[in-house]
Amino acid sequence: MNNLSRSGGDKIVSTLTILLAIVLLAGCENEAFSPFAPESDKIDFGIAIFDEAGTEASSFKLGTDITIALKLVSDGGKSLEWHKDAECVLYSNKNFLLVSKLDESPEALPSSYFSLGTPYQIPVFCSAINLPPTYFSEGAVILEWQWSGNPDNEPLAVGRYYTTASIEVRIDGEMIRWDLKKDFEVYF
Repeated sequence: MNNLSRSGGDKIVSTLTILLAIVLLAGCENEAFSPFAPESDKIDFGIAIFDEAGTEASSFKLGTDITIALKLVSDGGKSLEWHKDAECVLYSNKNFLLVSKLDESPEALPSSYFSLGTPYQIPVFCSAINLPPTYFSEGAVILEWQWSGNPDNEPLAVGRYYTTASIEVRIDGEMIRWDLKKDFEVYF
């Protein structure tokens, strides 16, 4: 028997090892979509704000504990494959869903805003990178946080506010960016 030849069992183990390495390396990609994702011009994201009853609105009565969400507005006719590592990338941006309030003091410049905070605590611990993806359809809320969920936040006072989010996703090898903004108000 030739010392260079392998037994059938050795060949199977080698093949399985190579396949496992390919699967593990492919699973480490930082993409929010599958290769079968919809075309980028048919996908749209938005920021949604809800009251305690789950009604989406842009005006809220004083004392309402709002929920701020990232929403899939249009999915291009296909489900969106969302990976946990894409979510962790969003949290790494300290301005993700940062809420700002219009400064209405007499000495403030017109349209001058100041930052209040985010609906989640910073830093966010993300340890579940290798979880299986979640699938979303058009109109679905992808991520949501209640304003009071961050103990650093004060209840929102009467005034005008906005929140922003920038997200980047890879579609067909190209990074596409969405810069989102949502205005809202709190009234008496």
